[in-house]
Amino acid sequence: VRGLRVGFLYTSGRGLAQTLDACRQPWNVNSVASYAIAKVLRDRGRDAREYLRRSAEVVEVERAALTEGLTELGVVVYRSHAPFVLARHTRVSARESLRRLWSRGIAVRDASSFPYLTEYHVRISVRLGEDNARLLRAYRELGLG
Repeated sequence: VRGLRVGFLYTSGRGLAQTLDACRQPWNVNSVASYAIAKVLRDRGRDAREYLRRSAEVVEVERAALTEGLTELGVVVYRSHAPFVLARHTRVSARESLRRLWSRGIAVRDASSFPYLTEYHVRISVRLGEDNARLLRAYRELGLG
């Protein structure tokens, strides 16, 4: 196991919180992840908050660089606040782009099955600079966009 996935929402919007709570799965975090995050927050809360703060800063910087690079290559990138971007190719389908990228050992997610999206949509995780540069090189060399 490489890690545990734990998500959270922080909002002052009571209506938003109630709406999301009504739509969520009953157990959106498994018991192992729940135990681990409770222990980390109890024993190392200050360190965890600092790590999350620094991680958010890195994601913000890298997401902006990735968005700019993809846009320069002719890819439509939608505004995001998440550690991934939604993109729409203009020349190559999601399926074909995944095939070409996979030949370079790079994986992106085909988003064509998501509601209201098309066969040209992909979801790309924001990674560290070196990985993002590798992805952008592959996009350029493989003629994706």
